[in-house]
Amino acid sequence: MRRSGPGVLIGGIIFGLIIITGYRFYEYALQRNFLLQANVTCDAQHNSCFVADCSADTLGCDTTAYEKITILARNAPSCIEEHSCKEFNCASYGTCSVQYCAANAVQTGEKCITTQTP
Repeated sequence: MRRSGPGVLIGGIIFGLIIITGYRFYEYALQRNFLLQANVTCDAQHNSCFVADCSADTLGCDTTAYEKITILARNAPSCIEEHSCKEFNCASYGTCSVQYCAANAVQTGEKCITTQTP
């Protein structure tokens, strides 16, 4: 005779959770199948860039122009995670997108800057 009861149900649930956890670990930790969002340097002479909105009483505020990028982690160069990219170009990465500064993209503590040269 077959036994079915709460023990089998609980065992099935635990087994299912182990499978789901293993799959998620494989996707995120091993395959790096998640999006990274980072700020990289931006050329304000050619693009509308983000910059920190420093108030007069803020000491040590970094006013370097930046653009926001989103890239699939497995395709990202190591300098993205280390925040050390000097000349990053999204065009050479298939799963990369750039967000330049626009009124609807500005968050608290940011503002847009553009230095157009004639």
